[in-house]
Amino acid sequence: NWINNLQLLKIVFYRHEKTNLNDGSFLGIGRNPDIIKVKKKFDTNFDLIVTSKLKRAVNSGKLFKAKKTIQNSLLNEINYGLAEGMKIDELGELFPEILIQWNNKKDPKFPEGESQQDVLKRLNKFFKEIIFENNTAVFTHNVVLRVLIGKLYKTDTHNWFKISPQHL
Repeated sequence: NWINNLQLLKIVFYRHEKTNLNDGSFLGIGRNPDIIKVKKKFDTNFDLIVTSKLKRAVNSGKLFKAKKTIQNSLLNEINYGLAEGMKIDELGELFPEILIQWNNKKDPKFPEGESQQDVLKRLNKFFKEIIFENNTAVFTHNVVLRVLIGKLYKTDTHNWFKISPQHL
């Protein structure tokens, strides 16, 4: 079980630095903004940095030092599909069935996109494929971290949206 294996290593998970599109709209894989320019670099050294393939995670990882850096699309943010760029009110107007399913404690897929369980499947695959170094940093996204934290703490899937990882 990958959860037990993680306890043997020092792995730090980060949500990417803020972007101009972190404005309350659904920001998934459909838009690929860069981070707001950060002048500061961090003195922390890692043996390995693993990032998603999206600019905001890749460039957040570059703020730290590492012996080796790799990108992995399994860490990409959720695919919001047709909801990409919408705010919650607009989603409710155009796709009310999503809100109804959420209210009924379901985990629906976004229209032409993914559900949280789809993200969990990607994470499970990631943890089976990746070979971690002892001192690893992982730079990923909001929903990916929600899923990871929710799974680790055995929280019901319908409550994962309440987890709010801060940027960097």
